[in-house]
Order: sequence, then C-alpha cells, then structure tokens
Amino acid sequence: MRRVGTRPLASSVGITEILEDAAGVEELEPRTVLGKETRGYAMETRGMLVRSWVWQKIPMRTEMVRPGAEPTVMEVTRVELDIAIPAEKFEVPADVVITDVER
Repeated sequence: MRRVGTRPLASSVGITEILEDAAGVEELEPRTVLGKETRGYAMETRGMLVRSWVWQKIPMRTEMVRPGAEPTVMEVTRVELDIAIPAEKFEVPADVVITDVER
C-alpha cells in the first residue's frame, strides 16, 4: 500500500478524489469487479477498517470491518451504462415536503 496526499474537501469533488487525497487513506492493489478494473483504498474511521474499490467514481465493492464483528461487504451486482431514465424518476413525490434549513 502507498499513502496518498491531502486536500480540502469540496462538494464538486467525487468520491475517488476524496479518497485519493484524504489524510490517512492508503491505496490498495487494483481489483476486478464485474469485469471493471477498480482502484482500491483503505482507511480507518471510528475504530473500523474500511476498504473500497472504485471504478469511474462508483464504489464497486466496500468492506467494513469492526473489531469483534462480522465484516460487512457490499458489492455491485449489475452496472448499466448509457440507459434512458424517464424524467419523472427525478420528480419529487407530491406528498414530500421540502424545507430549507438555515445554517
């Protein structure tokens, strides 16, 4: 593993850039997930080891290991690219109320 650099987080930055530049994040060996060559990263947070493999800013596999607990593994099972998504899928349902919150 090799340690990667640091940089302030920005809302326009994707998960890959955050992982690449976050303090304490180490790069893992690449891994193939669903035929996609991914980049791997590992970090410790809140006493838990988190490893994630990312392809095109999409986390393809994530492993979370807590002391004394079974590991949690999440892995993509299907990827569809360049598909048409109907505009109504992005509409807020009528019964949902959106409230602005001041900071």
